[in-house]
Amino acid sequence: NSALDKEAVSRGTTFYLVDRRFDMLPSLLSSDLCSLHGKVDRLAVSVIWTLTPDLENIKSTWYGRTVIHNVQAMTYEQAHNILHGIAPDHSDAEPPPPLTAGAPVD
Repeated sequence: NSALDKEAVSRGTTFYLVDRRFDMLPSLLSSDLCSLHGKVDRLAVSVIWTLTPDLENIKSTWYGRTVIHNVQAMTYEQAHNILHGIAPDHSDAEPPPPLTAGAPVD
């Protein structure tokens, strides 16, 4: 029930309009301390699931403290391009390598 908790509850979520956004958290947190900036380590608590090949069942679960190291900060457009196999900044440039999300790690 800290002042931060009360403020977050009153805001509910971050929402976006065409020309601005309204952050759930104060900007120091939402734009800096809780953001994944390029080449900056962030401490996190993570849940790692190992799934069956059909992705329908959880084989194992791991909870632990982790470090997230974001290689590059991106705009939404750059991330969209990568997800669609387009180079982040130029549609005529070499496409990025394929995503590894969901690939087996065993």
